[in-house]
Amino acid sequence: MPHRGAYYGLTEREIDVMHLFATGRTAARVREELVISAGTVNTHALHIYQKMDVHSRQELIEKVAAADLDAMVR
Repeated sequence: MPHRGAYYGLTEREIDVMHLFATGRTAARVREELVISAGTVNTHALHIYQKMDVHSRQELIEKVAAADLDAMVR
């Protein structure tokens, strides 16, 4: 079985951030929950958006919902 980040080429940590964003968490909340810096959250978000070919949080949420990525990566 491929590691849970294999879908869209996301790393393990990008999957963590993507999941939190897709469930409506703010960047500040993601930072708190994962104990990472604001810059790290922003870098992960940029990579997630690029890899998943989305341009907004809403697009990310819709893509996750449509593909049921949550079930695929958890």
